[in-house]
Amino acid sequence: MNYYLFPFEKIRKGSRIILYAAGIVGMDYYRQIRDAGQYDIVMWVDRNANGVTVLEPCSIRKLQDDEYDLVIIAVSSKDVAEQIKGTLREYGVPENKMFFQQPVLKCSVLSSFKMKDFLTCPKCVRDALNEYFRESEGSIEYFRLLIQEIKSEIEKDDGFRERIQEAALGIFENTKLLPEAVIVLLRVLFEAGCFTQWMARLLVNQIGLIKENPAQKHWLLTDLSYIWFLYPHILYNEFFAEKKHLMCDFAKEMNVSWKPPVYVKGDNRDICIIMRSLIINVILQVVSPIISELDNRGYRMHVLNLESITWDTGANFLKPFYFIKSLDSSSRNSIKCRFADSVKLYYPSAPMMIERQQEVLDIICEINPYCILDVSDECSAVSYYYSQDYPTIYFPMRKSEHRSSSFFHKYVFWHMDETIKLPEHLIENQVLRLPILRERIEPLRTFCRDEYGLDDSDIIVITVGNRLPFDVSDYLAGQMCDLLRSDKRLKWMLVGCFELAYIRNNHTDLIGNSIIFVDYEYDLPGLYGICDVYLNPNRIGGGSTIAWAMQQGVAIASSLESSGVNSIGEAFLVKTESELVPYIKSMVDDPTKLLSNKNAMKNTASKWDTDVFIDKLIDGMDGLVEELYGNSIQ
Repeated sequence: MNYYLFPFEKIRKGSRIILYAAGIVGMDYYRQIRDAGQYDIVMWVDRNANGVTVLEPCSIRKLQDDEYDLVIIAVSSKDVAEQIKGTLREYGVPENKMFFQQPVLKCSVLSSFKMKDFLTCPKCVRDALNEYFRESEGSIEYFRLLIQEIKSEIEKDDGFRERIQEAALGIFENTKLLPEAVIVLLRVLFEAGCFTQWMARLLVNQIGLIKENPAQKHWLLTDLSYIWFLYPHILYNEFFAEKKHLMCDFAKEMNVSWKPPVYVKGDNRDICIIMRSLIINVILQVVSPIISELDNRGYRMHVLNLESITWDTGANFLKPFYFIKSLDSSSRNSIKCRFADSVKLYYPSAPMMIERQQEVLDIICEINPYCILDVSDECSAVSYYYSQDYPTIYFPMRKSEHRSSSFFHKYVFWHMDETIKLPEHLIENQVLRLPILRERIEPLRTFCRDEYGLDDSDIIVITVGNRLPFDVSDYLAGQMCDLLRSDKRLKWMLVGCFELAYIRNNHTDLIGNSIIFVDYEYDLPGLYGICDVYLNPNRIGGGSTIAWAMQQGVAIASSLESSGVNSIGEAFLVKTESELVPYIKSMVDDPTKLLSNKNAMKNTASKWDTDVFIDKLIDGMDGLVEELYGNSIQ
């Protein structure tokens, strides 16, 4: 399969891009820009605009010169590119901001392995995997045709998923495969939407069998933290304990040096915050007010970008499912602007993974902190080391059943009031109870409903998340579509995805009318200004987008089964997903009930208090230090 390669080597990382054209070249460029995470797409324009993701070219006139860096002209014809440049001149775009390069057509190396062979021929599976290790350079894209074939059949008949799972079980039980081959095949099944609990168990087991390849093991452990996030149903009772065991073994296998100085209690004011990555904006928005207020109170704040952002290419037989792209100087400057000059930011930069992990530990030793606040998001194997010698408090960013595979002394339990009963997996002396805290994010602009073809009388339901194809069940989508058909006042805006397969296959006529897909929106608080109800599917995460919706006075429809809802209050939560759509209907039918929910959400969000949060956090840190060290340390 061929595709047009985006000219990455010619475009400075961190550039703010206007993409001009949405044809074959434009679509290929857009996917690569989006997946790379190195650029900011300010606007995507084309004469055949859809009014949502792709806008009319004249929309460029609305932008100031300092709001974008380049207009990338994504067409294959040089003559057409010259015509577009003429149009851009009319719009006032400077010549030095226009970029066109004759697109380069690249050929993807893909396996010809077919689904029929997967179902009937174990030898064909083994041969295909052998070819993968020779040809793929670690990219699961090598099996894209097989993955697409399986997904297509599942869309036609969901029962087909079980046939694939049964065939996979037979392959794993009867075909002698190396651990690496088993892991690659499991990844194929994950990508195809066929992953199960027993596959998750098998994956954990096979990762443990990998020896003398710490870079690959590191990335597979990181992947485990995101696979369960996307498919929470694959969690089994021992998952976090077994992953923690893997992380412990991996930390020892790295054979890094850990020689911390003598811990200083006394007047030590150094706090180390360890983050999964400083580029993840949602997490930054949770942590920023904590960092800033502790800094205001005289603590010396050290923020460590824990994760390596490049992988050791030669060591990986399977490229990471989840990874963070490198931060250039422009991105680092924009992050630094969030904090006072006194806040220190650290970016480990060693070329190899083990060296990067060593650099992390060396930085911690140099700081010799009073306390470590771990926001590593389940990805910190070196927490095995630093938690042995420093008081460590773990902040869950997205949790299922309040368990973790990281190493720490206290686990933060976010709550609305201290009378809330702890989940059965936690006991009181394990937790640090802290109130809800979310940074208030103000809208960047005022949105208008007519931008999306909506009327003032419409009732807008919004669902947000870049994992909506995973998170929105066919059952929930079906219920919502039935409600949309029965009440023309209702519109459903899905932000963060192009489409949902169930809706495309069963309710195509609603798309663009009652259902609006918005691929991405940076200014969510602004968009919430035209919305009435936030529909939260049963999922892991979503807490920040819910919090911003509450701050803007949007009613929330969520169930107790979903995470990220501890800021809402049980009085406004339904018990199960099956009750969500009837709950929305009840608010639509009774405007006073809708208004009551809106007011309650805004009132609750107005009570989030940074000072109260920080007071309790400081008490928690001091209490933990006394608990661990008492008077034995200077």
